[in-house]
Amino acid sequence: MWKFFTEKNTKRYIDVVDKLEYSYNNTWHRSIQMTPASVTETNQSQVWENLYGKQNNKKVSKPNYRLNDTVRISKEKLLFEKGYEQNWTREIFTIHQIIRRNPVVYKLKDLAGEVIRVLFMNSNFKK
Repeated sequence: MWKFFTEKNTKRYIDVVDKLEYSYNNTWHRSIQMTPASVTETNQSQVWENLYGKQNNKKVSKPNYRLNDTVRISKEKLLFEKGYEQNWTREIFTIHQIIRRNPVVYKLKDLAGEVIRVLFMNSNFKK
């Protein structure tokens, strides 16, 4: 493309857009390990595997908590905060929803019934 611009002393790419597209689609791409023109519905799974690796078919682990369990959320300590202070919030929450994925995450709601938007993992709270 830039060779053409330099040779013709122009920036008008419309004249060669078809050639550029053909050249791009028929050039071997390292990421998919083939040319884009050779990708079809029959080999799309191979292209996906080349890009993202094999799908991890691990079983989703069993949730450690149940619905309506009461939990406390861990507090993040800053650099110079005292170690003897509590690491957990004083407020108590209940588990509102369990989302089974890897890792299992939980939606919480406070005792007033308001659902918290943030998802939490096992390590973020305790009974």
